[in-house]
Amino acid sequence: MKILLVDDNPANLLALESILADLGQELVKAYSGRQALRYLLNQDVAVILLDVNMPGMNGFETAELIRRRKRSEHTPIIFVSAIDQTQNHALQGYSLGAVDYLPTPATPEVLRSKVAVFIELFKKTQEVRRQEQALRALNAQLEQRVAERTAELQRSNEELQQFAYVVSHDLQEPLRVVASYVQQLAERYQDKLEAEANELISYALDGAKRMQQLIVDLLAYSRIDTTGQEFAPTDCEGVLQRVLSDLRVAIEESGAEVTHDPLPQVMADNVQLGQVLQNLLGNAIKFRSQEPPRIHVSARQEGQQWVFSVRDNGIGINPRYAERIFGIFERLHPRTEYPGTGIGLAICKKIVERHGGQIWVESEPGKGAAFFFTLPIKGST
Repeated sequence: MKILLVDDNPANLLALESILADLGQELVKAYSGRQALRYLLNQDVAVILLDVNMPGMNGFETAELIRRRKRSEHTPIIFVSAIDQTQNHALQGYSLGAVDYLPTPATPEVLRSKVAVFIELFKKTQEVRRQEQALRALNAQLEQRVAERTAELQRSNEELQQFAYVVSHDLQEPLRVVASYVQQLAERYQDKLEAEANELISYALDGAKRMQQLIVDLLAYSRIDTTGQEFAPTDCEGVLQRVLSDLRVAIEESGAEVTHDPLPQVMADNVQLGQVLQNLLGNAIKFRSQEPPRIHVSARQEGQQWVFSVRDNGIGINPRYAERIFGIFERLHPRTEYPGTGIGLAICKKIVERHGGQIWVESEPGKGAAFFFTLPIKGST
């Protein structure tokens, strides 16, 4: 640690050196205010002992210039002077940011104790700075790693989306051909083949159709992030009416009753929000109990988000599967009981997450289900 001693009198500097030698620190001498300022341009010191009565530039002027510099604006300054009117000058020294004002000859024990305090403070400050620099370096490394990992994940997601798109697209045409030929076999030879052969053709045709639907759903899932529209003010009432119109046949055939509370306007992708509601309403109709479906759509404000809910009186879901059902290709029932590809809720989850929200379900077997999803309230009304 360095201690800067500033005095134009060599004898005074020698006296200070002898008092402070036992502290074991590096003592730097300056014979004028200007010499001290030049040294402080690129050096840090633990404390400055500054004489007041110096020719050319006195101690007060030197202290004022020291305080103006960013590097030394907080360096402790102790005035040590034999000048008369000590009390008045002490007040002036304190007004310039000095930490103490000692008359000379200074008591050695007092001077050493005061300087020792600032040396210890300087050591702790330096340690804090080193730790701060180390933390900054560590944070920079972590941010770099996160950025690299994020970029890697982004590339991976884009590649997976492209792969899913290519696979889905390339599979559709040969599958369409297979389905077409099987359909022709069924139409041309239905009356000429045995019942078992007709049954096998029926299985093949049904499998081809299910595969086609699976590819369509997989393609839709893979393109949620890449083909989504920009978020814009979206009237949820209008979206719901459009969905109900699309589901009109299913609603009439099942005898479903769909009600809703007033719904807000939100910042969303109009088309994708419609997909979420259509999937949830469609599931409420599909997984109905012996009673006609009773479905209610509502939204409430909680903090900085809207919480939407779609409640039904259907067959319900075992709570242990509450998370699993949002996975891709996840099914809880045999295809013979409830048709579908098992991608619908996965699509809902991906769309809601694209909008910055979450989706979950609360249900018990035989007691219906309540699906919830959130959308940020920013820009919504």
